Amino acid sequence: MDKIAVAHQKYIRISPSKMNQVMKEIRGKKVEEAMKIVTFTNKKASFFLVKLLNSAIANAVNNNAMDADRLYIHEIFSNAGPIMKRVLPAPMGRAFRINKRTAHNTVILKEKEAVEVKNLEVKDTTKKKASKKEDAVKANKEEN
Repeated sequence: MDKIAVAHQKYIRISPSKMNQVMKEIRGKKVEEAMKIVTFTNKKASFFLVKLLNSAIANAVNNNAMDADRLYIHEIFSNAGPIMKRVLPAPMGRAFRINKRTAHNTVILKEKEAVEVKNLEVKDTTKKKASKKEDAVKANKEEN
């Protein structure tokens, strides 16, 4: 059975759709690469994702004895939390509703399997094929 490491964030004050915009960029990637992407993404969601990924990595290493170099993001998703409903006064005695959405975020990390590489004979691809022009030059030299 595969080992997994899970980390959750609850009641994060950002819309789940905005979280998913950044999450889809790192889904399925290695943890190191995902951290680089999230760190340099200029979105509010990236701040929360850095904390979530660091927590998941710490859980994997400390609780599950997993190798941090072989971790990848197996699943990452954001679900809707409770909505705080606010009222904005509008003209003519009306009121508009403002929905302040919250998100519950989850990330599941897995370890990549160690792949053993068989010693296969590799063809020497360093030899360059002669072009038609080079062949024509050689033929001219042989004739002269």
